[in-house]
Amino acid sequence: MEENILRGLVIAGLLIFVIVQILRLVFKKYSLALTRQQKYSLKDLFKLIVNNSDLKKRIGITIAILVFLHIASRIPLPGIDASILEKFFSNLLRTQGKAAAVLFPQKGLERLTIFGLGLMPFLSSCILIQICSIFIAPLRRYSFGGEKGRYLVSKYTLILTIVMAMIQSFLMSLWLGNPNNFHGFMLVSDPGIVFQVVTILTMTAAVIILLLAANLISSYGLGNGIALIVISQFPSSLIQNFYRMYVEMQTGVLPLIVIILSVAIFLLFIYGIFYVTRLTKTISIKTNNSTEIFIPFRPTLVGNEPLGWAMALFLLPATIAAISHQPAAQHFLSQLMGNRLFYWIISICLIALLTFLYALIVFDPKYIKNLLSKYGYSFSSNTADSVEESSGEDMTRVLIVTALFFIGIFLMPYLIGLLLKIPYYGTKIIFGASVVIVIGVFSDIIAQLSFFKEKYSSGIENWNICYVAFDEIEAEITKTFLEDKGITALIEPLRFSWGMPIRTMVDQYRIYVAADNKEKARSLILEENNNDAN
Repeated sequence: MEENILRGLVIAGLLIFVIVQILRLVFKKYSLALTRQQKYSLKDLFKLIVNNSDLKKRIGITIAILVFLHIASRIPLPGIDASILEKFFSNLLRTQGKAAAVLFPQKGLERLTIFGLGLMPFLSSCILIQICSIFIAPLRRYSFGGEKGRYLVSKYTLILTIVMAMIQSFLMSLWLGNPNNFHGFMLVSDPGIVFQVVTILTMTAAVIILLLAANLISSYGLGNGIALIVISQFPSSLIQNFYRMYVEMQTGVLPLIVIILSVAIFLLFIYGIFYVTRLTKTISIKTNNSTEIFIPFRPTLVGNEPLGWAMALFLLPATIAAISHQPAAQHFLSQLMGNRLFYWIISICLIALLTFLYALIVFDPKYIKNLLSKYGYSFSSNTADSVEESSGEDMTRVLIVTALFFIGIFLMPYLIGLLLKIPYYGTKIIFGASVVIVIGVFSDIIAQLSFFKEKYSSGIENWNICYVAFDEIEAEITKTFLEDKGITALIEPLRFSWGMPIRTMVDQYRIYVAADNKEKARSLILEENNNDAN
């Protein structure tokens, strides 16, 4: 076993070397000068947290809200028979073993609580609104329409969230009322219309409570509230997964050295994700009045949607065959999809294609030129054309990195599993997209702490929000516009890197100015917006 592991590590090292060389060639060919923009070190930010009472208060509020939600998430749905639930869990422990019983709460038991839907209705609504913007022209304009557009998109997202929550909670009531889903145990004492109505009202209200709690964190805590609530269950999932590996080590299924190597590779994996997450491609644009504007592009602009949609599209033919009850088609597809090489090739192609396709939804090269024109920045005709052309080319280069990154994330669990002989259930959690999202949130908090560091070091005592931009590009252009008018401005980034694409209700880029300049700054911004609308 140890010889096989050593051989696997040598092969893994060679593969990593080859991949690095390929990436270097790609970066060189496309002149991809991605840079990490980080004004302050982690040590500086840690000192800021220790010495700043306001940040301590924000962290305390954030932790208190998350702890409250964690406790409240244990409240069972009305109508669930606690005694039957206990019998079901005891039966699961007896028939499937300790490890399976540990993982079941993560997958099934949490759905039996009032917060069983989590934020899924809201996140689904954000994605549906973006997809609908392809076909609905007004919605497309709102998606690129600054603060007013963000307000309208947020309004429609919240309405759709309530509708989605009611539909999903109704389906959940049907799932809970079916004993076949719980090994024959009838968990619901009376699975009728009353239980269904109560479940719909309770779970929909719980989704609204989660959104309110997320808003409290974003306003008075530290980090993006939506992002923190989404990842709040990940630490327990990770602990449960390592515990299951520990149980299997005790039974002799997994050697100790495999677990040690898994932890070591996991730490390297985290570092790699953090490095890519912090990458930024910045282009500079000069206007006729000699103003230099820096436009940022990040690999995180499409979230993790290409990964999710690629898996959904791959399974679509099998789903259609199952619904149509075609045994021949089902057998053929099961054989085809069971071929790992075929699965990898198709999935890699879908991930690369969907990365670029989804970018068409969230980014338009004309958007930057229109933003600059809206704020009165003028160019020569050649320069105006090059703004649109160069921004499109730079975005393409960033998308190449993004697609390669997603492909690596997709292959990582399988390759590590093959090399270290770890079951897929373990590698999927340790080396999967969930880790990427968590590291993205951590990186976003660091970016927000950098804002606080700059804010407290500015010498200005009172700051106020004068504008909330829809995305980082709009925020940077607006900030430059205010500074051209002699108003010092800062940007507080509240984004959800890797978790959600840009330009959804989730992201906020708050522009701060000194309190005595707030009205002047806002009137200047709104004046330019009104001129553009006219």
